[in-house]
Amino acid sequence: MADSTLVKTAQVSAIVAAAAASGGIISISIFTIPSLLLKRAPSANTRTATTLAAPISHIARQWQYAYDIGKKLFPSMAVSLLYTAAGLNIMIAPFTLLAIVAVNNVIAPYTTGKHDLPVDAKEDAQYEQTEKEFVGQLEKWSLLNVIRGLFPLAGAGLGAAVTFGLLS
Repeated sequence: MADSTLVKTAQVSAIVAAAAASGGIISISIFTIPSLLLKRAPSANTRTATTLAAPISHIARQWQYAYDIGKKLFPSMAVSLLYTAAGLNIMIAPFTLLAIVAVNNVIAPYTTGKHDLPVDAKEDAQYEQTEKEFVGQLEKWSLLNVIRGLFPLAGAGLGAAVTFGLLS
């Protein structure tokens, strides 16, 4: 039985939405996180402990903002998809709860500003350790986020395979 135009339109829309969600999620890890972790240009006026180009709290708030936008946008895109492809897209929610929320909870306290540049050189070693831990957590989050972005990509691939008759 031939699919109606409405069904084909829904299938194509689901595939496009899944691919868009995947691209949006993965782009945060590929473009946003490396931009946030940009190192400060060398200068005679800065202590060596200061390697990030902005205070940790500012970077953490930028990450929080990008995450909050994605948290609202991408699951709503996934809910509109069909069949197993939809299930793959919806997997971003449980994966977030199981793998990413713990990392979010480690990063969130950095937004307060108490981890920013020390007032004197005595605190430089502690700041270097804090910065190293923060960068490590943001890089871990970025990797987990790429994995999360693969779920809707798999949904797009499966949706395309079913739509074009490669799977039944």
